[in-house]
Amino acid sequence: MLVYVEKITDRVRYTFEFIFEIQDVQYELTDNYGKFLIEDGVKFNYSKLNNDDIPGLIPSVLLFETNIRNFALDKEIFNSEFCLTFDGIIDPIASVFFVLSRYEEYLTYERDHHNRFTSFQSINYKFDWLSKLTCDRWSKDILEFIYKGNGKEFMFVPKAVAIIPTFDIDNAFAYKNKSLVRRILSFSKDLVNLNFSRIQERSKVLKGKNIDPYDTYDRIKEISKSFQVYVFWLLGDFSKYDKNLPSSNFQQQKLIRKLSGFLNIGIHPSYQSSNNLSQLELEIQRLNSIIKTDIDYSRNHFLKLCLPDTYESLIKLNIKHDFTMGYAEQPGFRSGTVRSHKWFNLLQNKATDLTIHPFTYMDGTLNEYMKLTVDDALKVIGKLYEEIERFGGEFSFIWHNETINNMGKWKDWEQVLDYSLNLKK
Repeated sequence: MLVYVEKITDRVRYTFEFIFEIQDVQYELTDNYGKFLIEDGVKFNYSKLNNDDIPGLIPSVLLFETNIRNFALDKEIFNSEFCLTFDGIIDPIASVFFVLSRYEEYLTYERDHHNRFTSFQSINYKFDWLSKLTCDRWSKDILEFIYKGNGKEFMFVPKAVAIIPTFDIDNAFAYKNKSLVRRILSFSKDLVNLNFSRIQERSKVLKGKNIDPYDTYDRIKEISKSFQVYVFWLLGDFSKYDKNLPSSNFQQQKLIRKLSGFLNIGIHPSYQSSNNLSQLELEIQRLNSIIKTDIDYSRNHFLKLCLPDTYESLIKLNIKHDFTMGYAEQPGFRSGTVRSHKWFNLLQNKATDLTIHPFTYMDGTLNEYMKLTVDDALKVIGKLYEEIERFGGEFSFIWHNETINNMGKWKDWEQVLDYSLNLKK
């Protein structure tokens, strides 16, 4: 396929690569209109030059600028899908770039109390597209339009879905291996709150009569026999939102080394490190010293993702893959796809080597934020998976070692995890 554009920019290259990769379509970009006219084969004109014999689309200016600015956004039907309009211009190609690059997150300064961009601020939420793979839908729609305009039939074949369970280790243990000071403080807190069941549970665990409720690592190991599992470990300093054992704790280090033999271990950058490069570097070094290997994977604690700062920091510290792309308060598709893709740095206006792995839902989103029942959670996940099956990609989801113990508020939620793991069968 030959695509004509009046100017080949980094934004143009990045966007068309994503669009055509959905079906592995071979293509070439050209800004030579003479060459474009005389070439045979499937062609597409993405420019202001009109040619009635070749399918084309008049573009918005988004892919041909280098700055970041506000557009008047709305939605209109392009071929068979609603896409975005930019200052009144219908442009599904620019729509892909806008959502995939997270363009809107550079423009919105409102954040929640954890300094996070929320789903409710997104254009996908505004147009009720959060549960739709908008970038994949637009890619398919564009290809259908091009082939039809060239008098050819386009048969879309979805790629296979890869189910990727991931786990965040915010607290390695509920009771075990804690310092005497922390044990006393926890006991005092439970006593003040008259939480006698927790006092009894702690006592049984510390006496070796019960397994620590957060010690679900055998379950994670079992899952890893059938799936590629990623585990992200919090090794930050103790603070209000970072409450794991010290990184120097021998039993925790022993556990991490043991799990690294059959799991992909990544760093779970602490709450404090989200705007502190030296702290992030220290935490990566801590994990590196434990497992004696380069740290390639990351997901931020509390899903604190601030563009472009978060990703620029990861790149500086040689992280290759990030798994933070999703929302805490809503399931769905933050970047309009579940296909892993390179991050495009809008400030530098170029694609980077950092690979983004979007996730679809988090355990706490369904149970704690949305207050869903188990049955309702299954329905939500099922519908999201149906959408993923239409296009393929990574069905990645987040659980925690402390949420798969089938206890307390997580009682019966084990079936939600099992359901997610078995959707492909």
